[in-house]
Amino acid sequence: MALLGRSGSGKSTLLNLIAGIEVLQRGELSIADQRMHDRCDDERTLLRRAHIGFVYQFFNLVPTLTVAENLSLPLELNAVSDADAKDRVTLWLQRIELAHLRDSFPDTLSGGEQQRVAIARALIHKPSVVLADEPTGNLDAASGERALQLLLEGAGRQSQTLIIVTHSRAVAERCDRVVSLLDGAIHEGADGVAW
Repeated sequence: MALLGRSGSGKSTLLNLIAGIEVLQRGELSIADQRMHDRCDDERTLLRRAHIGFVYQFFNLVPTLTVAENLSLPLELNAVSDADAKDRVTLWLQRIELAHLRDSFPDTLSGGEQQRVAIARALIHKPSVVLADEPTGNLDAASGERALQLLLEGAGRQSQTLIIVTHSRAVAERCDRVVSLLDGAIHEGADGVAW
C-alpha cells in the first residue's frame, strides 16, 4: 500500500502509531493479531521487534557493523538460531547482489547499496508488516527502481504487509492500494494529492 500526503499531513506519525512507537490516544491497533494499543512500552518494543520491519529514507544502518552483521542484527534480537541466521544472511546477500561486500562497512557502500542492505535487514526476520518511509527518496532513478523492486518482491515473496510512504507517483502506481492522508483523515486513492 502506498501512503500519500502533503508534508505535515501526519504520514510519519501514522507509521509511528502502527509501529507502537507513539501511543494511540483513542481507537485500537493490532499487528499479527496482537493488540498494540493497550500494551506497555516494553511489550510494544517486543512486538515491534518481532512483527515490524523498517526501511528509512536515510538507511539507518549501524555504522560499526559490517553488511552481514547489519543483516544478522534483527535475527539475533529475535533469537533466531545461529545456523538459520547464517543461512538467511547468505540468502539475502545473494538476493541483493552484495555477497562480495558482506564484510564491508556501510560508509564504503553507495547509497543504492546501503538501501538494499536496509531493505534486506527489514525483511530478513520475516516480520508481519514492513514500514517504508520514502525508501527511494534519496536515490537516483536506477537505484530507486532497483530498491523498490527488491522491496516489492521481497515483501510479496514472504506475504508481508508493506506500507510505503512516498511522494512519487511512479512508486504509488506500483502498489496494490493507494491511500492519502488529507485533513487528518485517510482517503482511498490519490485525489487531492499534489504531485
